[in-house]
Amino acid sequence: MIGIGLELNTSCRSCGNPLPMNALAEHIECPICQKTADFPYDFWRNMILDDAIGKGVDLEDGQGRDQQNMTGEYTFHLIYGKQKPKCVKCKSVLDETKFDEYSKAGSVVCSCGANISVRTTPDELSNLFSGVKYIIGEDPNMISSAKASMQTPNADKPILFTCPSCAGNLEVDGKSRMVVCKYCNSEVYLPDDLWLKLHPVKTIERWYLAFDEKTLSERLPKWSHISDLIIDKDGYAYFLSTADNAGNTVVWSMSKDFKPRWSVKTENFNYDESGLAVSPDGALYVFDKRKNSFLKISCNDGAILGKIELSLSDDDKEDTSGCNDMIIDSDGTFLCLMNDKIARFNPDGAQVPLWSGTTHDVSFFSKVSKIINSIDGSGESAAPDVNQLKDKPHRMDTEDVFIKLGLDGFIYIMDQNQADGAGIVMYDHAGKKDWSSEIPLDYRTDKPHIDSAGNVFVVGDTEDDEHRILKFNRAADKWEIYMKDIGDGGVLCGESFFAISNDGKIYLADSDNCLKVFDENFKNIYISAESKENDQDERDDMKDGDDDKD
Repeated sequence: MIGIGLELNTSCRSCGNPLPMNALAEHIECPICQKTADFPYDFWRNMILDDAIGKGVDLEDGQGRDQQNMTGEYTFHLIYGKQKPKCVKCKSVLDETKFDEYSKAGSVVCSCGANISVRTTPDELSNLFSGVKYIIGEDPNMISSAKASMQTPNADKPILFTCPSCAGNLEVDGKSRMVVCKYCNSEVYLPDDLWLKLHPVKTIERWYLAFDEKTLSERLPKWSHISDLIIDKDGYAYFLSTADNAGNTVVWSMSKDFKPRWSVKTENFNYDESGLAVSPDGALYVFDKRKNSFLKISCNDGAILGKIELSLSDDDKEDTSGCNDMIIDSDGTFLCLMNDKIARFNPDGAQVPLWSGTTHDVSFFSKVSKIINSIDGSGESAAPDVNQLKDKPHRMDTEDVFIKLGLDGFIYIMDQNQADGAGIVMYDHAGKKDWSSEIPLDYRTDKPHIDSAGNVFVVGDTEDDEHRILKFNRAADKWEIYMKDIGDGGVLCGESFFAISNDGKIYLADSDNCLKVFDENFKNIYISAESKENDQDERDDMKDGDDDKD
């Protein structure tokens, strides 16, 4: 069991006094003005405890963080840290083997006499607070389920107070600050000193979330941004993502039953500039637009296997600052799009002939550039776009261009943005251009997928902002709608990344932990809590729009 201790407070919006938040409750009453502040559970998860849940379990024992979360309406001061649940009064560690027993009783009495609340995570929180099994040490009077039985201090001992109108004795139980005299029917407002005696100012007290380690081990990593998703021939998925705004990347793998396999941090790779490629021999490569090298990772366990430095001439190094996109061809060579050039390298990083039947000069890049510049009096030359490519191309505009090795064995190059004639082209390994097509999408958000029959799948948006996955049906020789967005009766909800496994499973992913998987019959077989929430929000918005029309 992993414990995360929490100390949390904000300010009451009604009276401005401190509002301790000593329980995971949707409604918390201010002890001063008795106004209730509302904090829905999804607000707790996303706006208050996101870092504590996402990052707290990765801290060292005894390590903590202090932060402020500003939401517009509230500013929350939160201290969280990794610590075994303890008695707040005597600091003794609770016996985690008895948490289930304690939760059934609702509490445990510590040896020091303190009564400590213990409850299992309610069903309605299980998706939002994945892995949290118990909530310990809360203020019972703040827990929503206990609100009906809340009692004020000394509520069983009425206090006698004199009515200022008739001098009769008022019976004060602390339930209301306005008391009606039973003798003269005057309404008496209790003074501050009496009210505070009945309602002492609450202090911030530590409470705990207790995580089940087995459940945590089966929880997928969290991400705020994703920059690549690929699937190998065995059906394992690989993600390149970041969990923070600093841009530090993490490469991780998911099993075929949607459990985490491994995760590894990749130092000095920016998520916005990096991508993934998988080789036939079971190695994963991370490339970067700013680097002339690749990081090699084991597909099996995520072990770092080394770094591949690309062998470029001095002239070529000046012209080449990194890899815009790449694939690992069926022969194990790297085929790279690099600063308006196309190049091929062997597994050791040495440059080799680009297309079969051609030779290679180590200064090819620079010589081609010099020849073209000598022809162009301006000293500059425009690299051809995708739709202008011919046989055996060596140069092209590589900005916003994808390259993909299809399961049919051909090489595909696709333009991301729409332009006159922009689309996708197919090459064999001799560099012969065998097929091309315009794509009826205004913008393509991810690499294409090509199945063994040569059918091409592309995700993106139409000029009318309709999100689609299109399929080029090779047999019918035309583009067809493969998947539609929820607004059109489909299942897409703006996901930018997709991949299709060899057995036909469709993976859809986007930022902020959004992930959905469908089988070959479009049946949903996995969905993250965030995707489920986004899908429901989309359906609710559609329903509200329909109601407005009515």
